[in-house]
Amino acid sequence: MGEVDQAAIAADFIRRWRAWAATHDPAGAAAMFADNPTLMSPVFHGPKQSKDYAVAVVCHALAVFENFRYVSEWSSDDGVILGFEANVGPHQLRGVDRFRLDDQGRVTELEVMIRPLNALAEVGERMKARFAASAA
Repeated sequence: MGEVDQAAIAADFIRRWRAWAATHDPAGAAAMFADNPTLMSPVFHGPKQSKDYAVAVVCHALAVFENFRYVSEWSSDDGVILGFEANVGPHQLRGVDRFRLDDQGRVTELEVMIRPLNALAEVGERMKARFAASAA
């Protein structure tokens, strides 16, 4: 078996993730994640390991963001970081999505960071409302 080209995997992932983010399609999101990814969200306590949960979080997050756009990207053998900007209510926010990928370019770990605190609090309230509505 040959060596894995991490740079090619990262570049392909970035292209696919950006394309998915433009659609918000849950099936497309599910295809981006490995079977048991770890998600670390700034809104919910502690890491969670569940593909269904990860898909729900990223889909709900994109639904609560307004004017969402990726503005920067970095990649290394260790993973990919995508910087983003968005609005939520009256707040402007900046954040990063840090991804670790498997050899097939699927997400094994996603950590999300958002600032400033008032924007994060608004995201949290809106995310909780969306999760409550989807559970009803």
